Amino acid sequence: MPPMATTKLAGLKQGMANGQKIAIFHQETEGSEPVLVYEAFPKALAVAFSGYIAKAFNAVPLSQIPLSEMKPKSETQVLIKGGKQFVHEEVLDWIYSCGKAGKTVTFRWFNSPAFHDYALVYLSCQKLEVNVLQAQVQTRMRDIAAIQVHSIDVERIFTAFSGPHMFKDMVNQSIGQALWEGRLKAYGAYKALLKMKEYSEFKEGTDDVYNKLQKAYFKTPEGKVAKLEQEKKSLQAEAKRNAATQRRDENFKRTVARHHNVETSQVNPTGDGRYTLTTDGRTVRKPQGNRPGFVQLDLSALGVSAQQYRAADFPGLPRKEKKSAPVDDKTTKARAAEGPEAPAKVEASGGEGKGKAGDAMSAAPADMTEAVANLKIE
Repeated sequence: MPPMATTKLAGLKQGMANGQKIAIFHQETEGSEPVLVYEAFPKALAVAFSGYIAKAFNAVPLSQIPLSEMKPKSETQVLIKGGKQFVHEEVLDWIYSCGKAGKTVTFRWFNSPAFHDYALVYLSCQKLEVNVLQAQVQTRMRDIAAIQVHSIDVERIFTAFSGPHMFKDMVNQSIGQALWEGRLKAYGAYKALLKMKEYSEFKEGTDDVYNKLQKAYFKTPEGKVAKLEQEKKSLQAEAKRNAATQRRDENFKRTVARHHNVETSQVNPTGDGRYTLTTDGRTVRKPQGNRPGFVQLDLSALGVSAQQYRAADFPGLPRKEKKSAPVDDKTTKARAAEGPEAPAKVEASGGEGKGKAGDAMSAAPADMTEAVANLKIE
């Protein structure tokens, strides 16, 4: 519908008071009860601005009305099916204000975040075929998208509309462009949305816009130079990360080697602070036929005693008690008469590494289970 002529609007203004009135109803869903929106709306004004209402009253040539939209002619009321009632009221209020002013007035401004609200008005205009207002609202939406769509509007748009939609494309273009140009404000709010599974469509669309802009930039002479510089920095960063990882692994191996009093070559990090220790075995019997072979391992080279290995491998078994010689009653009485014996002084020998290994290996059997479980025979 083309813009309304000023002379025609002036004539509509004069006829608003005495002209024919219609009742406008709204039915949100099929089968729901119709709700009265306007009890007495100027018919000529409604027909002039809304193609939907004009078709309802057969106020346009039949050749312009699709067969599916043809309805019985009515002179007193019209039913709007679908959409939101409060949004249709906004559009009808604007039409009425245009009639009172005798000219096309500016639609009221919404406070930010406003993109989603304007989107609803756009859809109402699309339904009612109010093209003049639809173009006005579309311009505002494009102005918002050219700067930055609010994160709240992003949530609302991607929650309200399922599947591909022009509003989603506008949001993706707005945020992707702002990201590429490095001017996106409140980045944390958008980053949180990009991480959420329910907004994966937003992430995919934004990434697609960003990648297209980047690809186009890299085709320019300036972009080609920037791409080479970027690749160079990426390689340098990767080299630094690899060197740092290697240093960390070497330090870890030295620490473990000192703890177990072994060579660093015997320590094999497996990640997450875990490791395996390797030691050489001596073949004491070669396998022949069905007879198995045996290999002797020197666990003491790893700081593990036979008693600790037995406790770790069979934690349910009790410790072996050392046999002691029978005590002579006379000797015991004689020692008691001499008085208490001074405690023996024991000194640990070896360096710091041996001391740590000794402390660790003298722990309770339960503490040694994990340590011995890490042993690897090669």
